[in-house]
Amino acid sequence: MPRITAPSVVEHRAIQREALILEASRILLADGTAAVTPAAVGKAVGLARSSVYEYFPSSGDLLAEVAVRAIIDWTNELGEAIDPAEPGWPRLEAYVRASLSMVAEGKHEIANRLEGFVFTASQVQRFMEHHDEISSPLPRILSEIGTAQPALDSSLVQGIVDAGTRCISEGQDVTVVSDRVLALLRRGLA
Repeated sequence: MPRITAPSVVEHRAIQREALILEASRILLADGTAAVTPAAVGKAVGLARSSVYEYFPSSGDLLAEVAVRAIIDWTNELGEAIDPAEPGWPRLEAYVRASLSMVAEGKHEIANRLEGFVFTASQVQRFMEHHDEISSPLPRILSEIGTAQPALDSSLVQGIVDAGTRCISEGQDVTVVSDRVLALLRRGLA
């Protein structure tokens, strides 16, 4: 019988699950998707491979959870940046600067490492539901600015932010890119 290291079995399992996710993230960033195996992750946290399967039925499920966790963390951090900002342009600027700063800080690297990994349809659906939350504040922000088509404009704004993400990932300076994105948006949404 495995030793329980928390006050309850439920808490113990939650701690073990969290350790597996964190270690899978570490291995992913260091060595790529192929290195994230139940055996490797289990060994790193002191669990047998068979025990890892009790938490995650496959490497894909574990990587999907890593993706979900990264998306939730990103969304929460973004919310912390935009919520205190004044409505309208200050809130849009907070959205752009926070998004691009997180890229510069390496928080988008998990997404880069997962690119090309083949997930099942249900795994993709699971993390895409969370991914859509990232840009969910944009229609409201654009309504505050007074754009004519906030829903359409939010897709276009996110496209420009995504382009800025690629520029930063390729080595461009975050401040230069952020300033340029905001300048384009101010002219384009005027």
